[in-house]
Amino acid sequence: MKNRNQWFRTRMVTFLRQIVRATFGGKINLKIQEYVEWLTSPEYISEMITLFKDSFWPEGKWADPSPARSGSAISLTKFMGHTKLQGMISDELRNIIGKDTVREGVDMVFRMYQAKEMNRLLFYKMLETFIEAVFPDNKIRQTLSLLRNNINTKAIIRRHSVVK
Repeated sequence: MKNRNQWFRTRMVTFLRQIVRATFGGKINLKIQEYVEWLTSPEYISEMITLFKDSFWPEGKWADPSPARSGSAISLTKFMGHTKLQGMISDELRNIIGKDTVREGVDMVFRMYQAKEMNRLLFYKMLETFIEAVFPDNKIRQTLSLLRNNINTKAIIRRHSVVK
């Protein structure tokens, strides 16, 4: 019975994806393009650079280190983040995919973001993508590729694998 339900659920999700793509595909793509254009506009980039500068060097001086958080504050923040992540999934999607499947998937994503090395790799990848977008004419890709080869990414991912 469970296999039949899983098969039906998979078919239903595929069917709903096709409907959404056919109905809203162009509108969604247009919104994504508008959002990317806004994120890459000179005004927004200037605002982000100013925000970055002011957070690290307020009034032209190096910012004071943030106070150390207690273990209970860290645990509370972790709990609140996990709860917020669970709440981001709509009830309709939970009913279509299955509540247990959604809960397990969200738990897996949350555990993945707890690994500092994985977060560092994600940050490096995002920074690399940003640098390539900002300096497309330079040979940044080759330089970053040389740097990336010095990091054993596969070993880090294996070590922090969240799959049970």
